Amino acid sequence: MESIFSHLEEGPVRFEDGVFLADEKPVGILRPSTIEGASLANGMRVVSGPAGATYVDPSHLQDLVEGLISTKSVLFGNAEKVSACAELLRSSVASRTTAFFCSFAKTCDEVCEAIDRIRKTRVLIVGCGGVGSLVAFNLAGSSVAELRLVDHDTIEESNLNRQFFWRRSDIGARKVEVLKRELASRYPNIAIETFSEPACDTSLSGLLAHVDLVVLTADEPLGVCDSYLKQAAHNGKFALVTAGYFHSNLAVTYVPKGAPKLDPSPIAWKRNPWFIGPSFGPSNTEVAGVAAAIALKSIALPSYTAEPFSTHWDAAMFPRATPMEAI
Repeated sequence: MESIFSHLEEGPVRFEDGVFLADEKPVGILRPSTIEGASLANGMRVVSGPAGATYVDPSHLQDLVEGLISTKSVLFGNAEKVSACAELLRSSVASRTTAFFCSFAKTCDEVCEAIDRIRKTRVLIVGCGGVGSLVAFNLAGSSVAELRLVDHDTIEESNLNRQFFWRRSDIGARKVEVLKRELASRYPNIAIETFSEPACDTSLSGLLAHVDLVVLTADEPLGVCDSYLKQAAHNGKFALVTAGYFHSNLAVTYVPKGAPKLDPSPIAWKRNPWFIGPSFGPSNTEVAGVAAAIALKSIALPSYTAEPFSTHWDAAMFPRATPMEAI
């Protein structure tokens, strides 16, 4: 099947290595996740972008260009940002993250700003077990500038069902030290600090300076630092993402910097004498992915996540239902 883009290789309006040129000036890029196809019934050509799919006639330049624009398959921007965005898409390190933001951003300028913000961001992760370690890897993979890892716990055999970066030979070692080892082996350009003191309001107070985002996944003791960190977010210190689970329910909460003050929980909870946490590997992976996605979007495009919210769902139920509720 001949590509519809073979009809846009020359002329006053054309693509060159994914860059959209008008009179030889770069005005946009083809969103890299755009796909093309042909009807099995009649052979008519189809292009699909973020705004949907439409039939196009590749032999008619105007129809083809209008189809690309109507499906938002072209991401526009000024010449400088178009070139910068194209360069990011050629980077073996940044291309996949950039392609994700290209799939919904409004302009090339917005994509470049998003990647730049991520690369300058310093994140504190409180709790580096099944959820926190996965969040750390997702953030590192997107090239945040700095990670501060807080967890006093050591690796146990019971962790291995869901904490996938530990080896059996790591049992007994500090989680934060092993996590730093594994992160550094893959992402050598990220600054990583570790702190093995038990998390509490006092111990965290000295770690929050110059932090842009805090991710709270610690679960010992129940509710650890939750009210303190939400108050600090309310005071404009940083944005906050919390993630965890209760029975089979998974929950992620986002509190932007300077959000309205939140009322503390009216109940102090404790575990029953025979408590075993329902730390199911797929559930840990799922809630960590949501938390990391919210964290990265709040970093990259803060205007898209300007309001606090909480989302929760039952990991035992399929298909997933994801109601978004105000805190």
